[in-house]
Amino acid sequence: TPNRWRAIIHEKRGVKKVSNDERIRFTLRLPTQLFEELGKEATRLGVSLNSFVLQILWNWSEQRNKSV
Repeated sequence: TPNRWRAIIHEKRGVKKVSNDERIRFTLRLPTQLFEELGKEATRLGVSLNSFVLQILWNWSEQRNKSV
């Protein structure tokens, strides 16, 4: 739900901060339709596309680790 996403994404301000030396930059090729959908949702939530995609990946990682 939108409120859940807002709460999760705002965690980055305190919980999931990383310093510049802990980041890796890479290029991700997306189909145009997926890129546009992600961008619209990020805009709706009031966050950057990068923040939104990072949160999706964090959620995936956390769920995967719970099931292992």
